[in-house]
Amino acid sequence: MTNNNTHPGNASRAKQGVLVATMVAALIGASLYALGPAKIGIPGFREGLSIIAIFFAGIVASAAGFAFSAIAGALIVHLYPDPLEMVRILLVCSITIQVYCTLMLIRSIRWRELAPYLAGGLLTAPLGVFMLAHFSSHAYSLTLGALLVGYGLYSLKKPIAIDMERKPMLDALVGALGGITGGLAAFPGAFVTVWCSARGLSKESQRAICQPYILFMQLATLIMVEHVRNMAGGSLYSLWMLVPVSLVSASVGFRLFRYLTANQFRVVVLNMLVASGLLLVIKSW
Repeated sequence: MTNNNTHPGNASRAKQGVLVATMVAALIGASLYALGPAKIGIPGFREGLSIIAIFFAGIVASAAGFAFSAIAGALIVHLYPDPLEMVRILLVCSITIQVYCTLMLIRSIRWRELAPYLAGGLLTAPLGVFMLAHFSSHAYSLTLGALLVGYGLYSLKKPIAIDMERKPMLDALVGALGGITGGLAAFPGAFVTVWCSARGLSKESQRAICQPYILFMQLATLIMVEHVRNMAGGSLYSLWMLVPVSLVSASVGFRLFRYLTANQFRVVVLNMLVASGLLLVIKSW
């Protein structure tokens, strides 16, 4: 699904759309931080703000192809004190977005190239879920956030390029790192996105790897999280109410992605890495 003939006006509007959605998401985050703890007991308040936050986070993440959980998680962290419950919400919404975007990219997916990432990720995802259930994620969030911010800022100034032949073992190692971050924070796409970006893949090739990888990893993580919870706690009805919202935001975000030029997409991805890293750092406090 190449897009070499993108009209400059459409590309500019797409970039503006991503920026507007990002600014709205940031405003929602500030509001949730200020109001969440005080108003959490009001009936429907938490659910309403969650829907708004997920909608705008979904637009931004669908345009970039990743980071939904980092953005939405930073927005709603003050509304859900139980980390397992919050991860369940992020997973259900993110899986909905990934299904939509993966179907839009289905013809571009090279399954043999994707396989090592999935193998590595599925192997380490249980470790991430175990860490989520038994350990504090503050140190992890701070470390990963700082790395993403540093990489994103440096690459914006001087693009990092890895010129080497593709090696399945390295792809599997990157996928394994994503399996840990996926289980621990519902954010499996960070390392795979950095790796694909540094390899200089086209925006379509990059998303054809990252999008299905994130989908399969989050499906596996959701199953594991539900097993840890023994299918108890939290209302599945309240979770699945968020599916239509996620679908609408995914369709809007993916439309913006199709209009972005290759360079605009690179800049959006790097800025998203910086933003998601900052959100992880803030969340760790």
